[in-house]
Amino acid sequence: MSEQYSKNDLKNMGIVALKKIAQSNKIPGYTKYNFGNKQDLAEKIFDLQSKKKPQSPIPHKPKSPIPQSPIPQKSSPARKPLCYNKYTFDNLNSMTRNEIISLFGKLKLGGKPTRRDEMIAYLCAVEQNRRCKSPDWECDDDLVCDASNQPNEGVCISPEIAKKRGFKWFDDKRIIGNTNAIKALNKRKPAPSPKQSLLPTHIQSPPHTPPLSLLPTPKLSPPHTPPLPTSPKLSPPPHTPLPAPTILYNITYTHTLDNFSFGNLSKTEMIEIFKDGRAFSHFIEPWLAFNYSNLHHVKGCKKHDHVNMIDENIKYDQKTFTKRGCNFMPSNMVGQGRKFNQEIFKEKAKNLIYIIVSNINFPEIKVKFVHGIDLLVKYPKGIIQLKDFDKFFN
Repeated sequence: MSEQYSKNDLKNMGIVALKKIAQSNKIPGYTKYNFGNKQDLAEKIFDLQSKKKPQSPIPHKPKSPIPQSPIPQKSSPARKPLCYNKYTFDNLNSMTRNEIISLFGKLKLGGKPTRRDEMIAYLCAVEQNRRCKSPDWECDDDLVCDASNQPNEGVCISPEIAKKRGFKWFDDKRIIGNTNAIKALNKRKPAPSPKQSLLPTHIQSPPHTPPLSLLPTPKLSPPHTPPLPTSPKLSPPPHTPLPAPTILYNITYTHTLDNFSFGNLSKTEMIEIFKDGRAFSHFIEPWLAFNYSNLHHVKGCKKHDHVNMIDENIKYDQKTFTKRGCNFMPSNMVGQGRKFNQEIFKEKAKNLIYIIVSNINFPEIKVKFVHGIDLLVKYPKGIIQLKDFDKFFN
């Protein structure tokens, strides 16, 4: 084994990287290992390299030095820069998507990317680049600051990755961020300074009391200067700030959405559309992943809608509470001609966390995370009646 790894390094490696090391060292049966038992393979590699420690060289008598011209020593190759958690880019690139998602979840960044290459870029950027901070949010060289994590430190990323993110730019600066971050940054902008007069200098009113020579009589009051424009006082937000730092169970979060449109449809028409649970679900599922930490949206999955980015075995299913109530049984048991199987329903519900979202008073929405096993106790048939709305969310 040419390269020695510590036990901690091996345990943090992805299953693909571990299998490559096992293959090069001819460890039998390495192909049977997977993401679930990769720690066993890490232990096996560590035990093997411990047995193959290099022997110390045999001591020899030093020969008398012969005068000669100095031989230039070859410089050792530069070490590859490290990314998050002491991984290299190659280490991260050899990991599976789920392993990268799990690792990225530990960063707890707002506005997290979902593409594999973008997540790897962020994992390297947080370690290799200086972090951008309030109030300037500046990065070195031509890097762009992703301020989605504000008020905490942002991440300095390359312009190429910034363009891929498709975020809004703040005030024509090299700052990007999600909708909530840009709103927060706009609120903190200083009040604009008063416009300068276009009159010649000798006619303009000076900022302070004018010289006595310019005053016709001492009775005249100095020219009235209009007060500087001030920013309106902002009252604290009445609802839970976005993004929510952590997911708390059996707690009702309330949000008011004010930034939604489609072409020239009126806001009233848009509200009616979003009160339809079928249309609403296409938007609320990615919105939840964007605004709640460690929540990853699983597109096109019929068994569940989200997974936990740190532990993918934790699965979530989003259900909408409409003016008809909330039906949280599996979709293949809902509808005309379909049968409700309570045993299958109970088995599935026990392994899920439900995200119940009310769109009854849209654009105000209510969000509540509840373990399926708790819902089964109160609603064993998978239906929450409309009359239980206040009781459920309060």
